[in-house]
Amino acid sequence: MKQLIKNKEASRWTTSKDEFCNECGNRGIIETPDEHYKDKFEYLLDKYEDMGDSSSDECYHKALERVKTKKVYCQYCEKGLNYKDRYPKDDEK
Repeated sequence: MKQLIKNKEASRWTTSKDEFCNECGNRGIIETPDEHYKDKFEYLLDKYEDMGDSSSDECYHKALERVKTKKVYCQYCEKGLNYKDRYPKDDEK
């Protein structure tokens, strides 16, 4: 099993690669579009990216705001374990 990323005390803006979780962006929670809204999410994401005035990350979050989402705790870092009792584990990975 992969070792947990030690980011419990790190902020989202840390510059240390050892304290940053790429899966959740040091949030501890991974937010994804709900199954029934994936097509709409993809459409909105393409629309925002085609405009060319925002970064990929901003486009992703704008599209997420417009559809129903599901939240799961990040199982790859210590910060995610804080949310283990509140959110389910992501079974898709």
